[in-house]
Parts: sequence; structure tokens; C-alpha cells
Amino acid sequence: MTRSSAREASTRSRTTGKSAGKRQGLFWPIVGGSALVVTALVLLVVVVYSHSGRSEKPLRPPIRITAASAGGLTLALRNALDGDRIIIETDITEADVNVSKKNITIEGAEGKSITWRSPPNMPDNAKLLNITGAEGLLVRNLTFDGENRGMALIQIYSKCDGLKLENLELTGIRQYGLLFATAAGSREAPMLVRNVRILTSRPDSYAVGFWPASHATISQTCHLAFRDLSISGPGRKLVQRLQKVTNEPPRSPVLLDTILLPGGLTIESLQP
Repeated sequence: MTRSSAREASTRSRTTGKSAGKRQGLFWPIVGGSALVVTALVLLVVVVYSHSGRSEKPLRPPIRITAASAGGLTLALRNALDGDRIIIETDITEADVNVSKKNITIEGAEGKSITWRSPPNMPDNAKLLNITGAEGLLVRNLTFDGENRGMALIQIYSKCDGLKLENLELTGIRQYGLLFATAAGSREAPMLVRNVRILTSRPDSYAVGFWPASHATISQTCHLAFRDLSISGPGRKLVQRLQKVTNEPPRSPVLLDTILLPGGLTIESLQP
């Protein structure tokens, strides 16, 4: 082999080696990237498969109150869990029904006119419905008829963020239709009374009352909005019973600047 031929062969060998090295340098990043993509796809399949095979907790069916329901609404609430929906499908006669669980719905059956009446022996200090710290409670599509018995049709007490009373009719009021006894919503989730009609039947009755009541952390009823409130009859409309404080002027049980009232309505003050 001539010297020139040897040089040409050596040059081709070096050039070939460099090209191969470059190809190998390009090959490994491609392989590494492909491996990452494949790994990601495998993980995605595993996650999707595991979620599809997981059994979700089923929603509890509504609790229905019918003429055959033993214990009525009182027992239903006692056995209810937070978030349950209770549908009343027949007229009921109960007093001092207590609800304190969260996010409960109590409603009259759709398409029916459901009336909640007081029992004949209802004591003068009793209420049809007593709401105590029931955050997120929704009560709607019902007529409350006190038949001139008891203290209040609905009493609200304690922390009740997001409480909603909707599409209600209150009648047969002996003293109070709605009674707020140191009840509080929050700025983010105020209590709401919407599309409620109240008919008073006695001059000494009150459609809506605000009372002072002892509470560890709440001193005044606050964060409450009324919308589409209709009040008729001979009784007074909205009243607050001032709280007597030793060596101080009487104190309001309502934080007035957090209460949204319909136009033309004000809260009348009663001396303690």
C-alpha cells in the first residue's frame, strides 16, 4: 500500500469513528427520553386503572316522612347524619323538634302542600322547630301552623352559618313566628330568610323577634339577611327585646349593621 493510500485509509477510519461517536451521542438521549415517556404512560395507566376499580361511597338516599313513619321527624333527625336530606310527604303534628346537625335539608315534598301543626297539648314555652348550631341547614317548602299555641314556630340559636329558611308560610302565631335568640351567621355565609310569608293573628304576637340569650362566644344575633319577606295581620312585625345590664343602658341583642332588612321594615325595640 502506498503512503498516500495509507493516509487516506487512516483519514476514513478517523472520520467513520467520529460519525459513529456522534450517532451514539444522539442515540442515548433519544433512548432516555423515550424511556421517560413510556414510564409516564405506564404510571398514567396504573393510576387510571386503580381509580376505575375503586368503589366510591354511595350517597345516602333521602329520608322520607310518611303517614307510616314511626317517630316522625323527631326520630328521623335523631338518626340522620350530617348532610342528609329529609323529605316530608304528609302533614305532621310535632313540637320541640331539635336539629343541630350540619348541612341537613328538611323540605316538603315537591308538588305537595305540607303543613306542620302544633299538637293540642303544646306547652306555652315550646317551639315547633328548635334550631341550635345547625350550620348549613336548609328548611323549605312548608307551612308552619302554631294554632295559637307555644312560644315560637321556629327558634334559631347559636352558630348557624349558611342557614336557609326558604319558601315558608308561618301562621297561627301565639307569640313569635321566627325567634332569633343570640344566633349568628358569618360574613361569608350569613343566615338567610327568603320568600317567607308570616301571618299574625293576635295584636300581642310578633312576626319576627330577637331575644338575648346566654352563649359562650356569641353576644348578639348577627349576619342575617331577609329577602322577599311578607308580613301581614294585626301583630307587630320585627321586634327586639333589649337586654338589661347593671349600671349601663339596655343592650341590643342584635348587631344591627349586619342585618339586611327589606325596604320599609325596621326593628322595633321593647324595653326589658
